[in-house]
Amino acid sequence: MDIHKNARTTPGMRDLIAGRRQAKETPGRIAGVSGVAEVTLRRWIARHSAEGQAGLVNRSARPHRMQPRPGDDRRTRVEGLRRARQPFRKIAASVGLSCAAVARTGKPCGFGHLSAPDPRPGITRGEKATPGGMTHIDIRKLGRSDGIGHRITGDRTGQSSLGQSNASSRQDSGTGWESLHLAVDDHWHLGCSKMFPGGTRKSCLTFVFPALRFLRNHSVRVWRVMTDNGVSFRSRRCAKVLRMLGIRHKRTRPCTPGTNGKAERFDRTSLREWACAAPYAPSDQHRDALKPCLHHSNTHRPPFAPKGKTPLSGVPDNNLSGHDS
Repeated sequence: MDIHKNARTTPGMRDLIAGRRQAKETPGRIAGVSGVAEVTLRRWIARHSAEGQAGLVNRSARPHRMQPRPGDDRRTRVEGLRRARQPFRKIAASVGLSCAAVARTGKPCGFGHLSAPDPRPGITRGEKATPGGMTHIDIRKLGRSDGIGHRITGDRTGQSSLGQSNASSRQDSGTGWESLHLAVDDHWHLGCSKMFPGGTRKSCLTFVFPALRFLRNHSVRVWRVMTDNGVSFRSRRCAKVLRMLGIRHKRTRPCTPGTNGKAERFDRTSLREWACAAPYAPSDQHRDALKPCLHHSNTHRPPFAPKGKTPLSGVPDNNLSGHDS
């Protein structure tokens, strides 16, 4: 039997307590010498008086009587009612068991929550049959770096004072915001990115032309473009430009970023492997590191969706331009 290192009432100590009591010492004096509470000491003395030496031995904590386990028929009924999305109280009243017994019966089956019996929806991974059938475009707002940020240091102190500083001081220190514009093909997962000083409507339209040129250099003729419902993509100027290029514009459903999931995944990968991968002191180093990361993403890193192949593996060799952005 394992005994705690700080245990006071070991079997030897209990025997000593019983001997001191038989020597007519008071319980209070025995408790003070032994370092045991008087209530605990009196309990062991009472057990020794009633059972003798056998009362000083450790006993099992298992109760004398336990609720019998439900039979197979009851477990089957509990499982069937739980699959019908019945609460534990209603199942207990129907089967004739307590709520605790019903919960213990349903837990091994994985029915602890009402949503557990429902079949989980499968992974819906849509993909256009041909390249250019859909191109996902998104924008990621990033802060300019004048030093190592909190994503690497983990220290957010000083940000409030920076936010309260005036515009001239921010301009002098070089801080502010810039945006990462990215586009990814739905079929090949071929992506391109470009940094702009801000996420204005002008920068959105400026990014469309090099993105289309990049895809066209890799033999991708874009027919549809999917974006979110940002102000820049809902402008009349954006609609006019896409209409002149013969591209159909589709927008995601509100509050459903999964509709534009390929762009969101490409954005997240860019943050992990480029934006937050290393400490960049000035913003120039940040922008210079984007092209090697994009080249690695298109050439060497295989995504999960297209059967473990790299995005450029399906592009004909004679159509490669050697440019990633």
